[in-house]
Amino acid sequence: MTASFVDRQKVTLAGVGMAAFVLTASAGLSVTPASAEVNFSGKRIVWVVPSREGGGTDTTARFLMPFFKKHLPGSPTIVIQNIPGSGTLPGINQYWHTAKDDGLMVLSMTTGGQTNAAFGHKAVKYKLGKFKVLMGIPQGTFVYGQPSLGISGVGDVAALIKAGAKKPLTFGGQSPTSAEVRMLLAWDALGVNAKPVWGLSRGKSRKAFMRKEFDLMYDTASGWIKSARKLVNKKQAVPLFTFGVEKADGSIVRDPVEPGVPTFLEVYEKLHGKKFSGLPYQAWYATFSIAVMNSKAIVMHPNTKPDVFAAYEKTVQKVLNDPDFKKAKAKWLGIYDISTGKQAQKIMTSGADIDPKACGWLTNFLKTKYDASVNCM
Repeated sequence: MTASFVDRQKVTLAGVGMAAFVLTASAGLSVTPASAEVNFSGKRIVWVVPSREGGGTDTTARFLMPFFKKHLPGSPTIVIQNIPGSGTLPGINQYWHTAKDDGLMVLSMTTGGQTNAAFGHKAVKYKLGKFKVLMGIPQGTFVYGQPSLGISGVGDVAALIKAGAKKPLTFGGQSPTSAEVRMLLAWDALGVNAKPVWGLSRGKSRKAFMRKEFDLMYDTASGWIKSARKLVNKKQAVPLFTFGVEKADGSIVRDPVEPGVPTFLEVYEKLHGKKFSGLPYQAWYATFSIAVMNSKAIVMHPNTKPDVFAAYEKTVQKVLNDPDFKKAKAKWLGIYDISTGKQAQKIMTSGADIDPKACGWLTNFLKTKYDASVNCM
């Protein structure tokens, strides 16, 4: 735990030595008093969610908000401010330019916000690696389809290939350089003829799927647990695969939320008789690192005062240890380990690194198939 400014001042004075202290006093100088403890009593904190209500990012923020209110010094009022826009960039850009150093604004960083920054999207006006990360929340990717496609059960990608040969299978998303890039790469690797409809959030896409306007759909863990799993239970959707999660040894295993559903890599190997590899795999893995292992990150502006950020870090630890949080976490966030401190910061700053050759392959893939330009070199 980071020491407070008050503690550091005490250590400094203790190490000065009696002679130096006497010299200071005799010179008629006063010792600068330690700063007061951070307290948000009577304050109003704005939690920026750069997407519409109902999506995974919004759901995560609304679940966490009361716990932050409970444990932040002074129990301040916290309000969610949804700022929707293409690729979630408008909301993140607005936060970057309006947040001050006082900790009265917090941001839910999105997968799209990270992906677009990693790909050098011209609309990105922030520096991804400069954000101060409070929490890194893994969120599995769960892919499902309409029963009408003839899907016999989990992992039946062959049915999708057959159905897609007759007409493109539709699904909704933000943009080809946003969170959906991982799905574009997956459908291409599997040989599924999938056609995206751009400009839609997860919540809107799910509603369109429920109206049977889309053939395919994917959700993060929060959206899956809260909404999509109910569709499966009602036989209105069939789970296909997950993206799995990465263990400390680098292996990608089945998602603990749905251990009975195979991973994308398992489905690929079964379909093609070999492991997914080469530049396409490297490009997919980079998006997997961002979209799954650091899917939902809670961050603050790089200019946030050290003592204010330290107060938030202490709050995060209190939240994670809160019995009520522990009891509800699995239902709302899944049973994933949340990263904090240096680990969370490392994931944010390194997760977007893409091998130059893989970046070149990805650049050509997106330009050729979706007329989208990226600049991750």
